[in-house]
Amino acid sequence: MPPPPVIPALPPPVPVTCPGSECLTRNDRALVFLNDVVTHASGFELLYKFLERSGSTGVKGELGLHYRQFQELYRSDSSSENFRGVLSALLADDSVKAIDVVISFHGSDGNLWFYGGKTNMGELARDIRARWTASCRRNGVLDADCVMRRQRKLRIVYSAACYGASHASAWIDAGFAAAAGAVGVHTDSAASFPTFLNSWRSGLSFADAVDRANRADLTHAYDTWAKLNPTWRDANSTRQTKAAPGETNQSISYFRATRQDRFCAEEGQQCVIPNDGGGRLRHVTYGAMGQYVERSDMGTFECSNQHFGRDPIPNVFKACWFR
Repeated sequence: MPPPPVIPALPPPVPVTCPGSECLTRNDRALVFLNDVVTHASGFELLYKFLERSGSTGVKGELGLHYRQFQELYRSDSSSENFRGVLSALLADDSVKAIDVVISFHGSDGNLWFYGGKTNMGELARDIRARWTASCRRNGVLDADCVMRRQRKLRIVYSAACYGASHASAWIDAGFAAAAGAVGVHTDSAASFPTFLNSWRSGLSFADAVDRANRADLTHAYDTWAKLNPTWRDANSTRQTKAAPGETNQSISYFRATRQDRFCAEEGQQCVIPNDGGGRLRHVTYGAMGQYVERSDMGTFECSNQHFGRDPIPNVFKACWFR
């Protein structure tokens, strides 16, 4: 193969100032960077070592100083179990108001390759959610306020893994407000990764930061180059974003920990909507993995297929949210 093209990242945009009084500061933010593309590499070791080094330098340089807690889980530290433990600890830390995750891993359709091997994203999402909801149980009863506080912390996941778009629904199901990843084999990190970092740090919304990353290689020169190798024939670095129910990719930014929908109950449990004194109906969403059914409700009801009239995604454990 010929050498890859050389396309520089887009320069940082004009910084955006925080548009309001309820803005997060450095002390409120935590960042987890998963960085390991060498362990499961099949050839191209020098390329992957470069991506690891440049990714680490870029994340530390652009974001490290702007997050009070910054943890890079590198190679042997980037196991699935270690990541779950780090996430649980940050969720339990009352000083943390927003948790962001940046990923530089290998991926396949529906799977992410942690240090210990392939991890199914659906199973990972269920376990992450089970852990943080379990930590909010008091004498067997789910503390709705605890759940709301912790879920509001889970903000964005930006993935440079291959097929990251196929993982986005699982990140939402785990509790994150928004996620983004590539449609196919991800090849343009040299241009798109630093572009996303400088755009996010400059205060753009998640949607706008991902859009700038997509515009870093407008001609898709990296994808065209990668397709010369039959192993990468599915090269498609275009990133897609997905937001949780009640969120929009435009509503989420570096400055804010926004969350419109509140977690209410897991499937089979009773959903109790707090009475705000007005006796008004609330918008309720039931489902998982991007498949939902919606209705208006109030008071107490069962989070179940029977209550909502149908199963929006069979054979998948679901939950209820309200706003």
